Amino acid sequence: MWTENGRKHAGGHPVIELRDVRLNLAAGGSTVKILRGVELCVSTGETVAVTGPSGSGKTSLLMVIAGLEAASSGEVRILGRDVTRMNEDALARLRRGRIGIVFQGFHLVPTMTAVENVRLPLELAGASHARRKAEESLERVGLGERLWHYPAQLSGGEQQRVALARAFADAPEIVLADEPTGNLDAATGSEVMRRMFALRREHGAALVLVTHDAGLAGQCDRNLVMRDGCLEPDAVGGP
Repeated sequence: MWTENGRKHAGGHPVIELRDVRLNLAAGGSTVKILRGVELCVSTGETVAVTGPSGSGKTSLLMVIAGLEAASSGEVRILGRDVTRMNEDALARLRRGRIGIVFQGFHLVPTMTAVENVRLPLELAGASHARRKAEESLERVGLGERLWHYPAQLSGGEQQRVALARAFADAPEIVLADEPTGNLDAATGSEVMRRMFALRREHGAALVLVTHDAGLAGQCDRNLVMRDGCLEPDAVGGP
């Protein structure tokens, strides 16, 4: 059994496993060490908050987990698969329907309606009844009356709820959220997170949440702090 960073659910099946993961990026003729030997194990249904100062590597950690950034060295196993050995097509297939991602900046297609934004990744994943699933997912986040509105016709909170609906539409096993309330006011952000945690419980998904909000971090099973590219347990946070 792993002991690094304390796996919360001892009997749970690991869905995210990082061992001695390092990420080095070239910048101005030199090499910047972004991740420095990260160790992490997240089990089925577990919620993990990652806090820490800006520039410490939090977003890069999520990108490595999602297979959107290749680790320079170390082992990254997602849903039992070693993603360091996968090409882009294989990574895309792994993400489809199994990993949901929520970004701070919403990342909606401006020329598509809410339901089209949610339906598109379902269709790419080959999901059956993609339109029905998209509509039902939007209804779950309270946007049943806004299906045919474009992003520019929606408030920031509504756009983030569309992003939530998109992330959870195909019942993912893992959800990665990068500062999902960063562009929202406190009340709107609280409502978005209430819906996110409700959807996570409904689907039983593991959640890795990057946040600066101590209140949000406190709602997770485990709190970790990223400092200078390394993860460590939060001495004052978490249950």
